[in-house]
Amino acid sequence: METVALFATPLFISDEYALTPAEDAFLRQQDWRGNTGGNRRSADSHVLDRAGLQGLRGFLEAQVAFFAHQVLKVNPRHRLYITQSWVNLNERGTQHHLHAHQNSLVSGVFYLDGDDSPIVFQRPASHYLFGNVHLTFNELNL
Repeated sequence: METVALFATPLFISDEYALTPAEDAFLRQQDWRGNTGGNRRSADSHVLDRAGLQGLRGFLEAQVAFFAHQVLKVNPRHRLYITQSWVNLNERGTQHHLHAHQNSLVSGVFYLDGDDSPIVFQRPASHYLFGNVHLTFNELNL
């Protein structure tokens, strides 16, 4: 008998990154706006473009590259990059609304305060890993 991961959904959990005190303060001191579910979201949707977050951005870009090229085995001539970045604040009793990242090939989450806020991933059958984007791969794997 054999079990085959047909149309598997890859989930990559990376090494940890230690924020500097300045990075941590910047991420926590955003201009906040309300969000569906009672939580809050930073008004800035490109926080990783801001001065002082180059270290965090570099780390996250390296994780995206590792996931694409070492895990998924996407040919290195294809470069995945970060298009948007924001901060969510979920205080006790709030939640994040169910949503999709329609304009993304992959999405990521970086926790400031650990991972005690559960995250739920859902993907309708109509949403394939790379949609209509055709990439070349160095090899095939699960």
